[in-house]
Amino acid sequence: MDRRRSRRLPITLALRVKGTDAAGRAFSELCYTINISGTGVLALTTRPPALGSEMELQILPPVNVTGSLDLWLRVSALVKRIEGTEGGQTAVALDFAEKPKFDLSPAALS
Repeated sequence: MDRRRSRRLPITLALRVKGTDAAGRAFSELCYTINISGTGVLALTTRPPALGSEMELQILPPVNVTGSLDLWLRVSALVKRIEGTEGGQTAVALDFAEKPKFDLSPAALS
């Protein structure tokens, strides 16, 4: 039985994450999604965050959706699961804590 709240789409999108790593240090990095749904993302990061911590995300939609706009989706998310590390990257499951909002200023998270 599938317990997922929404369907996952295997789409690779640019994702900027800002949060606290497992060692308690603040970080911000550009990474990529493995999949995305209406309730969260699975992303690859080089800095594994602390389990249960809150992160700020900026998701860059595909160009065919945004046209020439530098448009990002901004959302807070909770680290729900940390999967195995491979090749220096860790898969992190993030549940959206709110509905994503459009943002025309991606520099705010850098």
